[in-house]
Amino acid sequence: MKKFNLISVLMFFALSTSFGKSIDLAALQTYRINSEVFSIHIPKGHFVLKGHIYDQNRTKNLTGAIISNQSQTITDSSKLNGSFQMLFPLSDTLIYCFKSGYNEVVIPSQFKDQHVIDVDIYLSDAIPSVCFKPVIYGYNAPHEFSLNLNPRGKFTYTYPESGSGIWNLRTNEDGTLFNLNDQKNYPYIFWEGDATIHTIYQSENTLEGFLIKTDTCISFLENTLIAYGLNEKESTDFIIFWGPRMTESPYALVQFLVNADYEKYIASLTINPQPETLLRLYMYLVPLQTDETTLNVVTPQIDQISRKGFTVIEWGGSVLQPDLKLN
Repeated sequence: MKKFNLISVLMFFALSTSFGKSIDLAALQTYRINSEVFSIHIPKGHFVLKGHIYDQNRTKNLTGAIISNQSQTITDSSKLNGSFQMLFPLSDTLIYCFKSGYNEVVIPSQFKDQHVIDVDIYLSDAIPSVCFKPVIYGYNAPHEFSLNLNPRGKFTYTYPESGSGIWNLRTNEDGTLFNLNDQKNYPYIFWEGDATIHTIYQSENTLEGFLIKTDTCISFLENTLIAYGLNEKESTDFIIFWGPRMTESPYALVQFLVNADYEKYIASLTINPQPETLLRLYMYLVPLQTDETTLNVVTPQIDQISRKGFTVIEWGGSVLQPDLKLN
C-alpha cells in the first residue's frame, strides 16, 4: 500500500516536554498539585483526587472532560465549573484526563494513602503528534529477556521509567512482568511518544480497513482483536482504553498496522532472546460524522497468530482526523 496524506494526527496527550521543531511545549505545565492532606475519613488503601480542569491558557473552565484510572473502571467528568472529585484505590498508578479536541494528560504515580490531593489540570489544544498508550506483554514464565524500543520520534512517557527505552524483565506465571531494574511487578510495559505525522494507507481508491458505526464498536473490537490474536485480557485492556474514544463520533474508519508495518512506521523493537511468537498491533482511528465516502473500504485479510513458547504482544494506537471529507 502507498501512503496517502489524507489524514493527519490531531490527538495526543501532552506531557511537559518538547514536540517537534515548530511546537515548543517544554514550558507547558499539564497539571499542578496544589496540596496533599491526610484525612482519616478516606478508607485505607485509597486516595481522593479533586480539583479543576482548565484550558492551556488558564482562562476557561472545561466541562465534560473525562477523568479515569488506567483501567477505566472508575470514570467521571468535570462539572460546569471544571471541578471534579473522585476516590481511587492506591493501586492506580496512572490517572488520565481527556476531552475531545484536546491533548490527553496523564498524572503518574505519586499518590499517598488516605490523602486528598488537590490538582489543577491544563488541557492544551490537540497537536499533530502521536502514539497513544502502546503496551507490551510477555508470557511463558519464568523467562528473562530484554526489550529495546525505539519510537519514530521521542518518548514522552514510560512506565516503568526508562529514558533509554531498554527494560530487563522476567515473565511471571500470572502473565505480569517483573522489572529486574527496580525489582517490582507490572501488568505490562507502558510507553507513549511523539513522532512524525501519521497517515492512513490506501492503494488507488481502495483502502484496507473497517468503516463502522461506533455504537457497535464493542462487538467490532471483540471480534477483530481476537481474530488478530489478542487474548481475552489484552482485548479487554484495549477496549477499556479505546472504547470511550471511539464513541465520541457516530462513525469511525479503522485501520490496523501489524508487525512489519508497526516496526516501520511506529517503533522498532529488539527482543533478546527472540520470542517464538510476536504480535504487534497498532490501530489508526479516524472519527467520522457520516459513513458516506467514495473510497472503497475493504476488509483486510487477517492472519491470526498461533501462540507458542516465549510470547510478546504489543498494542497501541493513534486518533487521526480527516484533512478532507471522505466523500
